Amino acid sequence: MFFATDLDQQRVLQFDEGTRTELLSLAIQTDRKRLEQIEVFRSNGPHVRIILMQETAHYCFVQRPQLIIRTMREFFDDSAL
Repeated sequence: MFFATDLDQQRVLQFDEGTRTELLSLAIQTDRKRLEQIEVFRSNGPHVRIILMQETAHYCFVQRPQLIIRTMREFFDDSAL
């Protein structure tokens, strides 16, 4: 599973102080929820592979295609053994 550790908290900085204050709490909640999802997925067993993509947006396949392709090839090569 690929998890993009989104840049929500950094994006919030572009707004005025009031908007930043309002959006920052939502961004923090989103990050916490994402970490919970990762742990739930990880609990499915030792066969689980998690790829954390730091500072990557939701469209990680567009933003970092080479990393995605390389990782998927490695996964399929290992699965064939």
